[in-house]
Amino acid sequence: MTGSKIRKENKAGDTRGSTRIFTHPKARFLFKEKEWQECTIININPKGVGVAFHTREKINAGSIVLVEIFVPDELEPIKVKGTIQWIKQEKSGTTGGIKLTEELDEVKLAKIS
Repeated sequence: MTGSKIRKENKAGDTRGSTRIFTHPKARFLFKEKEWQECTIININPKGVGVAFHTREKINAGSIVLVEIFVPDELEPIKVKGTIQWIKQEKSGTTGGIKLTEELDEVKLAKIS
């Protein structure tokens, strides 16, 4: 996991059961009947993904989203699907958390990080 930071959050009220890997691969996302838009992965764990969305469109919690994560030296992106769990919209941009439909295995996590 070269170039990534790994941190376990153990703050009161934190329900994460996995270590988050802080990484910044380029990616793109798609909501039903929309066009692909760019985003950047902020952090990832087997059950979820933190994302910086590069869009001015409103994103709603509860929305189903597809994400393609571009990995260096791989021909095909890693594809994941999930539900927007939280969203934070500020002047500087939009960030959010995605709960994945299927957990990522160790091989995919290693490639992303």
